[in-house]
Amino acid sequence: GDDYLRKEVSSPDTPSGVDYNINILIRNLLDDNRALDVPLSLVVFDGHDMLTETIIELNNIRVFGLDTINMIDSLESAGNYTLLNHFGWDHIDVELDFNLTIKPSSKEGSLIGEGSKAEVYEEMTITAGINDIDVDFHFLLAVDKDKIGGLQLGSITNITNILPCALDTLYHVEVSGFAA
Repeated sequence: GDDYLRKEVSSPDTPSGVDYNINILIRNLLDDNRALDVPLSLVVFDGHDMLTETIIELNNIRVFGLDTINMIDSLESAGNYTLLNHFGWDHIDVELDFNLTIKPSSKEGSLIGEGSKAEVYEEMTITAGINDIDVDFHFLLAVDKDKIGGLQLGSITNITNILPCALDTLYHVEVSGFAA
């Protein structure tokens, strides 16, 4: 539980030489720059008017600082069926990589002469960050007792079945409170 996650262990990755187990576990999921790298291809803007055709595509998201947790209290009872979680991070930084393509409008009556093939292509990165983050969130968890009672012990002893079996017993899950 939280005791294991909050346990301080020796770590060469921090200036103090010690870190929480949770940060070391998270670090195993990150790349060599200690970032969560999410490649994608998502058109966030596609505009076409009498002057230009503009496309902005989000190509990558990098999140730094996920392994700087300095506070963790999770799954504490906050009432009937509601669990409280409290997390703190030293910092979280996000980098968003975009491609911007601007070319002359291909619409009839365009303000830019026909036949122009000029195209502007730019790659850009937007960076934002925040320090000293504290997050509290409550979530409501309702479990179907009959489904839990019907679980076969053998089905949950196989590691690959644990998550599907546990998810099948959930009746309702929702975030019922959030504060940052």
